[in-house]
Amino acid sequence: MAPRSRSTKRRRFEPGSVTRALSDMIIVNELPFSVVEEGEFADRMEAVFPGFHMPSSETISRVCVQYFMDEKLKLKSFIKSTNQSVCLSLDTWMSKQSVNYLCITAHFIDNDWNLHKRIIGFSPIGGDNGVEIGLVVEKCLHDWGINNVLAVSAGNETSNDAAVLKDNDKWIVRVRAAVSYMLRSPSRIKKFEDFGRQHRIQSDSCLFLDSPTIWLSTFDMLDTCQKFEDVFNWFDEKDLMYKKMLHKTCGSPVCIDWEKVRKAVCCLTGLFWLTGEKKLDPNVSGDI
Repeated sequence: MAPRSRSTKRRRFEPGSVTRALSDMIIVNELPFSVVEEGEFADRMEAVFPGFHMPSSETISRVCVQYFMDEKLKLKSFIKSTNQSVCLSLDTWMSKQSVNYLCITAHFIDNDWNLHKRIIGFSPIGGDNGVEIGLVVEKCLHDWGINNVLAVSAGNETSNDAAVLKDNDKWIVRVRAAVSYMLRSPSRIKKFEDFGRQHRIQSDSCLFLDSPTIWLSTFDMLDTCQKFEDVFNWFDEKDLMYKKMLHKTCGSPVCIDWEKVRKAVCCLTGLFWLTGEKKLDPNVSGDI
């Protein structure tokens, strides 16, 4: 019996489909475009697809960008045709090169009640300033033709540079400084508590200093402090050291500051009520 001859047929494939599959792999696995120029990778591709002309890194980058533009066009058409409502989540983080980035993700439900999540914006920003972030978000929504935004949450798990209540809000800085002054000395704490009891201020909370990068922590601090507004005002009037120390830096909390504290607490308490949660994710951050 004559031995079987090996088939010399070459495997048929569509170069365009292979290139598209290659771009899929690079995107999904977050590979560098330069992977197509690595010798071992090219050898493996040749073994699977003999005769396939490996694109350069510049070519595959253009393919990936075009892939993105095609998908973006499809999503924009869907949003326009359905007048889709979306929820947005924002995330800021800093790269190793000390460049701040803002990622904008849209969450929505299609006509078949399937939940979708799409990154619709990713761009460098000058910092975590709320005004700048707002302008970037506005431009992104305009670019995508999104008119119906149900909610915006600012999740920030990779950067400690943002918080819902910013340090550049001077009223928060003053309240934080007043709390810090009290907590520096056991005698001040005792004096503070004694005065609170004398004026029958009912509260199970104790003064504590917040973590400026965690908005829930700042909310709890403000919620506690507003209950002791009269005590802080008494210190401002009677304690010369209190006034001297605080007025050297940012000043002590005044009437308008306490009004802002009450408004912030009311706003965030309402948010807790709307979400049906007593506590929010402490990593959530953003701007009021």
